[in-house]
Amino acid sequence: KKPAAPPTPEFIRRAQRQAFWRQPSVRGVLTGLSLALLLSLGVQAVHQFRDTLAAQHPSWRDALTTWCEWAHCTLQPPLRIDDLQVDSATLQRADSAGPDRYRLTVVVRNRAAVALAWPHVDLTLTDTMGAVVARRSFSPADAQWHDGSEPDARALPRPAAVPPKRSTTLVWQLRAPTLQPAGYTAELFYP
Repeated sequence: KKPAAPPTPEFIRRAQRQAFWRQPSVRGVLTGLSLALLLSLGVQAVHQFRDTLAAQHPSWRDALTTWCEWAHCTLQPPLRIDDLQVDSATLQRADSAGPDRYRLTVVVRNRAAVALAWPHVDLTLTDTMGAVVARRSFSPADAQWHDGSEPDARALPRPAAVPPKRSTTLVWQLRAPTLQPAGYTAELFYP
């Protein structure tokens, strides 16, 4: 019978474990994994912020469009509600359009240096006591668009995004047969 080998001291086992991580092949594998993870993180960041990158760097748009074809995504104008504001909102009776017809006109200002996605408008009608009597949201797809350069310019096709650094006018026609609103508010939001 062969005698049992004496146990290896702890300090030798610790040195052997540390030596494993210092081997060139192990360090090469770890470096490769780190670079692959960083590349993966970069691709995820570009994918997540593709709309903003395309708006801020137009020269990247072709590459991002190619990426989206491969990744089955779309490029859209960025959603930045903090850069949009209501310059004015008017709700007027439009008797020429028929009884109980109103025209909602909202002037939207884009303070950003890039075009942004069109917001929806939330219209809240109130009575004389300030209580809410009706509330409705309006899609920009249903609005007429005026470029804001001339106050009474004819309606034009709506651009794909709110133009940068300027005000634009959206107009909706609505019918409210039973309501007699005393006040209203209009707020922008993204659904």
